[in-house]
Amino acid sequence: MRILIAEDDTISRFFLEKTLQKLGHSVTSCKDGGEAWKAYMATDYPMIISDWMMPETDGLELCRRVRRQNRASYCYFMMLTARTSKTDFLEAMTAGADDYLTKPLDADEIEVRLRMAERMLVLKGASGGSPGGAVNFKL
Repeated sequence: MRILIAEDDTISRFFLEKTLQKLGHSVTSCKDGGEAWKAYMATDYPMIISDWMMPETDGLELCRRVRRQNRASYCYFMMLTARTSKTDFLEAMTAGADDYLTKPLDADEIEVRLRMAERMLVLKGASGGSPGGAVNFKL
């Protein structure tokens, strides 16, 4: 899967990028939300993994911008952050995040979360790609 990363910390970005590549994903890395926004507008990404606290455009604003787009395909947005409070979690989910992980990155946890994200993207595709679309199953 093609994944766009927005992370301002060089070491965290490098570790996340290498972890995702090791899992077989194609990764585009950006050093802040503004750079990630430009990359997202230029190319269709099925997934974004973003830090929250970044210069120029933070992860929350990046998420809001992504959600305001009316693209045919759905973009799964995962927030990966050092912010650990319930209020932070609720704010990110209200802004449109699909998942919320706290740092430090756990390679096993992100692998499992990525599998779940891929299943969700398949379901979103089955529903026409709309974020709130219903999926009809035949029994």
